[in-house]
Amino acid sequence: MKNKKSIMAFAALQILIFHLWINLSSSEIENFIKQISYIGVDIFFFLSGYSLYRSDTGNYFQFIGNRFRNVYCKFILFVLIAAWLNKWDMVYVLKVIFGIDLIQNGGKAFLWFLPAIMLFYLIVPLYKKFDEKNRMIAVFTLGIVWIIIALLFTYGVKTVPIAIWWNRIPIFFIGYYLAGFHTNRRITGHRAAYLSGFALIVAADIILAYRYAYKMKLNQPIEDMFYILVIPLAIGIAYLVSLIKENKLIRAIGSSSLELYAMQMVFGYTWANQLLSKTKSILVTDIATVIILIAAAVCVHYLYQAIFCCIRRRILVTKQ
Repeated sequence: MKNKKSIMAFAALQILIFHLWINLSSSEIENFIKQISYIGVDIFFFLSGYSLYRSDTGNYFQFIGNRFRNVYCKFILFVLIAAWLNKWDMVYVLKVIFGIDLIQNGGKAFLWFLPAIMLFYLIVPLYKKFDEKNRMIAVFTLGIVWIIIALLFTYGVKTVPIAIWWNRIPIFFIGYYLAGFHTNRRITGHRAAYLSGFALIVAADIILAYRYAYKMKLNQPIEDMFYILVIPLAIGIAYLVSLIKENKLIRAIGSSSLELYAMQMVFGYTWANQLLSKTKSILVTDIATVIILIAAAVCVHYLYQAIFCCIRRRILVTKQ
């Protein structure tokens, strides 16, 4: 898939719109776009699965170490910042860091997406070995386990709100297997056919999303079924956005997507409210919030990279 940073930047902006965009009017279209923008999360799961297929996971602990450094260390940093700002007690901080908050509160957990994606990184390399030995059995087992647990938490143990991330497993593995399909087949179809095909998929699923993920939240036959319903929409948008060529700005935003997600949840609501109280303009507040958060996220991302590189150099010098 080309221009991955373009997709990451677009998905990050979608999540930002979902959380912080203040509607300019009572327009049904604007509200639908805002409410459906949570598919930015689905796009990230899709990309993660796609990338994981192509990643070298042979050395499990090295792979997990890299993902821990690039994802979970940042997550812990933002947990500590939020804990300091909100005066969380140590018990809750540990629950957040060790994923207990995710299991107990699902999508209401602090930065739930990051521990959820780390769970995939921990488990999928092991699944990958199983898949490489016998794909049919692996896919069948995965499907059966997913359906059984989804039904269990729909009709059985309803007190554990895992649907928001459990229902992202299908799109993650669709990305995983599409990466293998593209690698093996090397499909390079005609640009017009590519555009028209995915445009039709997006258009068709927008209609379904409007009816069953916006006007009403489809919850049958499994809880939060609407997340499954919008999978074609998320994938179609990802492929269409992949046609946007990367530039320096897009690469910077795409590379800082984790920081942008975290910072909007830690600081975004406070900053947006302060801007609105000062500017008295919804439009100015929306634009300024997006610009300020992007600038702050990019600065934090490259500062983190610089600090890590400095520490690594010092370790290497010490070893020598």
